[in-house]
Amino acid sequence: MPEQDSRVLWDRWFELWNGDLELAQEIIHPDLVIHRIPPPRISDHLRGSEALLAWIKQTRSLFADLLLTVEVGPIVDGETVAGRWVAEGTYEGGIPGSTVPDGTYVRFHGHDIWRAEDGLIREYWLSDDLLDLMQQLGVIRAG
Repeated sequence: MPEQDSRVLWDRWFELWNGDLELAQEIIHPDLVIHRIPPPRISDHLRGSEALLAWIKQTRSLFADLLLTVEVGPIVDGETVAGRWVAEGTYEGGIPGSTVPDGTYVRFHGHDIWRAEDGLIREYWLSDDLLDLMQQLGVIRAG
């Protein structure tokens, strides 16, 4: 896949996470493989475009006005793309153990790496700072 196509796919990936859920059919391989360390009590077996969509919807339901923006990237190597992002939004409640009121502003970071196949995102690796997010939400006390 040409580097320019990878860059366009990267931009569309963030449009998807920022709420344009219709894009999933256009940019996500139906057999997407997701690699991540899940939060406690959350399944680590996310496979396929439908699982990704459900995850995005769940995440967006927890944080009103959730906005992901790119801090670094995309770094393109053929069909593999990487970058760093920041997420900001207003907590709407729903995370077990949270001690902050609904309406609390949060900001946290992560890194995405994905590999495309035939112009679709086929494999996705996520590294996000859930520790920071859980501290902001009062689930975990800062040391």
